[in-house]
Amino acid sequence: MADHQPETAAHQHSAAAGKTAATAVPGADQVFLWIGDGTIAVRCHVHPDFNAVREYGPDREVPVAWIVSLLPDHLAQHAAEATDEPTNEEPVAPAVTAFPLDAFGQEVVRRCRWAIHYSTGDPYIKWPELYQVAVALVLGNHLHLQDVGPGYTPASATALVVRSIEKPPADIGVWIKAVRAETQKPGEMWSP
Repeated sequence: MADHQPETAAHQHSAAAGKTAATAVPGADQVFLWIGDGTIAVRCHVHPDFNAVREYGPDREVPVAWIVSLLPDHLAQHAAEATDEPTNEEPVAPAVTAFPLDAFGQEVVRRCRWAIHYSTGDPYIKWPELYQVAVALVLGNHLHLQDVGPGYTPASATALVVRSIEKPPADIGVWIKAVRAETQKPGEMWSP
């Protein structure tokens, strides 16, 4: 089976709602399609328990209406959780909040940099399973999650990673965003 990369559902939701691509839908960039053997799933990085699955036949067709029907309620949940909107009409600068990464988080950052630089986002297969899972989760590499160890879903990968963070946040998405932000900065890379 050919490699399929997750695609965000933001543009499907925007088109279905009659919105332009410039309209921001909170959390839409976290929703993605996952294409498996005989199934397709709509999943969310922020809500690992959100996993709507549908089988497809040999024609590999899945009605877009099914995908679009899932998005409004789920994205409404993102909007309800958004807390960065000002309560008055005066402009408010967005708060810069950085989640402090522990030693595990810093090591995941170094390994993410390596995976991006040397392996187009694939974790090194000789790394310990924990680091392969953490890097794949952060980089959104759900195909690698399936292939490592017993095979992980985003939810099972999240559970493993949360147990490894010294002081895990209430929302793992905060940690993932912090690791992604640090990964984009110049810095030390993992080396064998």
